[in-house]
Amino acid sequence: VKKAYHKMSLQYHPDKVGGGPDATKKFNEIKSARETLQDAERRKIYDTFGTDLGEERPELEVWTIGINTLLSPLGGFAMKTVMARLVLWLVGWVWIGRLFILLGFVGAGLYYMDVKIKDTSARSEEAMSLFVNLLVIDVVIVLNWLSSLLSDTVCVFYLVSEIVSAQYFFESWKIAAVALLLSIFLAWLTQGWWFWIIGLE
Repeated sequence: VKKAYHKMSLQYHPDKVGGGPDATKKFNEIKSARETLQDAERRKIYDTFGTDLGEERPELEVWTIGINTLLSPLGGFAMKTVMARLVLWLVGWVWIGRLFILLGFVGAGLYYMDVKIKDTSARSEEAMSLFVNLLVIDVVIVLNWLSSLLSDTVCVFYLVSEIVSAQYFFESWKIAAVALLLSIFLAWLTQGWWFWIIGLE
């Protein structure tokens, strides 16, 4: 294998042949063939299937893809649950809640006056998404001040909207109403059980 590789690599080396893309391709094929023939596992697979499957065996790739496909949604949902509970915990602090309410009023003022900061209008799409998120946080804070069940309902409604696309809620008010009632019921059931739920996820 070494002699054949040495002979063919000298014969088809891009510097000796003239260097075009065909010469480089041929030289890379020779290098790949040598790597395949030197590795006993790869050589066995090449002899069996007539093709080189690379250094990593396909069973490992299929296994990795399968595990990632299975666990990825679960991990993402658990992370969203943790983040929702973290936000509820943070807004439960009175001074953080008051700070966000103040930021909400400042944001509303900036939007009303259409202030421009570094060539970005307060009514632009980028700023609008920030204001909408701030409004949602402020609503959660006010609901948390009224009742912890209401803020838990917002948390559960958010998680339900992650399972069932939020687009359905905008298409039909009936689906949104059922999801809201279900969220209130689930929030009532899960009061005091969030650490267990996060642990199980």
